[in-house]
Amino acid sequence: MLTECALYVRPSDERQPMISQDELQKIIMLSHLSFTDSEQIKLRSDMDRIIEFADIVRQAADTAVISDPSDTPENIFRDDTLRESFPADEMLGNASEQDDGFFVIRRCSE
Repeated sequence: MLTECALYVRPSDERQPMISQDELQKIIMLSHLSFTDSEQIKLRSDMDRIIEFADIVRQAADTAVISDPSDTPENIFRDDTLRESFPADEMLGNASEQDDGFFVIRRCSE
């Protein structure tokens, strides 16, 4: 169980912009989007709120602790059991190309 923790949230009258006008312009340039002046003001406000929320989440994650290890579930997953799988030759029958019992695919990394 997580213990309760107090999170500090700045009152709205103490808010300083978390993102500068230069940073906003750089983000706008990198996004290849255009905004009117009023849209930029709204965007900057929205970004500030997102950053502030991320700070609150980080602060909660930093202060949250498990009070008792016995409160955690032992095993929430199903037990591993052996079961029959599809026959390999039947599965390989759908392959456009195969080699020595394996699917052959084109290389997707260097």
